[in-house]
Formats: sequence, C-alpha cells, structure tokens
Amino acid sequence: MACAALRRSRVRRSKGDLDEALEDYNQAVRLKSDHARAFYNRAMIWKEKGQNAAAIADLQKYLGAGGGARDGDTQEVEKMIRDLSSDEPKR
Repeated sequence: MACAALRRSRVRRSKGDLDEALEDYNQAVRLKSDHARAFYNRAMIWKEKGQNAAAIADLQKYLGAGGGARDGDTQEVEKMIRDLSSDEPKR
C-alpha cells in the first residue's frame, strides 16, 4: 500500500499537483512510518513550496530512517539541511 501511494505521488508531482502529492506521501508515511524515501520525496516538495522547516524535519527523518546510509547520500542531505537552515528567516 505504501508503494502504491509513492507511485501515485510521483505521477501527481510530475503533473505539478504538489498538494495532492503531499497527501500521498503523508499516506505512505502513515502506512510505513520508517519509509525513508517517502520522507525524502516529501522534503523535496516542502522545499519547492518554500516550507524550509518542514523540509528540514523530513530530511532529518529520512536520515534517521537510514536513508542516507542506504542511498549513499548522507553528506549531500546534511549539506541540504544546512543550506535550508541558513535560508530560514532569523527571529
């Protein structure tokens, strides 16, 4: 079921329907709470929408679920988190 939601979300995202794609990624995470790829892909949508805090949170969940180690992109994702953090408005 989580895989079906991921496939659906990719189609919706490719059509530019980010809100519907987000709902599908949310469903994938509800069905499989440690689904690293769903966290990563959802983070990319948050980033695209300018929601840096949400993107950072999902990237951290991606790393926590082992995605970085498995996909060999830990350093790249950590850099993305730093970059997104520096883009956050200062309070």
